Amino acid sequence: MHIVAATVWVGGIIFLGLVMEPIARNLIPDPFERLKFVAKVGVRFNAIGWGSLGVLALTGLYNLVRAAGGPAYVPSLLLSTNFGLILDVKLIFVFGMVLITAHHTFIAGPNVRKLIIQLESTRSRKDSTSELERKIRRLQMQNGILMILLTVFALATLLFATLLVSPL
Repeated sequence: MHIVAATVWVGGIIFLGLVMEPIARNLIPDPFERLKFVAKVGVRFNAIGWGSLGVLALTGLYNLVRAAGGPAYVPSLLLSTNFGLILDVKLIFVFGMVLITAHHTFIAGPNVRKLIIQLESTRSRKDSTSELERKIRRLQMQNGILMILLTVFALATLLFATLLVSPL
């Protein structure tokens, strides 16, 4: 279950950043129409992604306790074994991914969607649209940087996950 949930969450992140976004850029030339499309896909993926993250948290905790030999041995495993140190690094990347995903889901994404709605309602007034367009582009740039960082963290998480199951 842990590997399936990781495949869905991390695979989805990599797909959105490395496949869907570049294709959307080529197929939808208008940046605001493209943004609306990407936002819809992102909203749809949120339920799947957060569900997978919940499964990952539960199965990861179970796997950790099982690998340690019981809850009392978890600190020792995490702090004094090669396995634990590799897992610690992996968990740092996972924590970073959760923070970026939460920021994107609950702050950046809704802010961009709100600005798009404002932009569509003020299209007739050119003076207010240019300011909204600048805000949207700035948020898009910030989100793009965060998505690149998220993809790098996802790949690093996969790397450290493979080190946990392969001999060092």
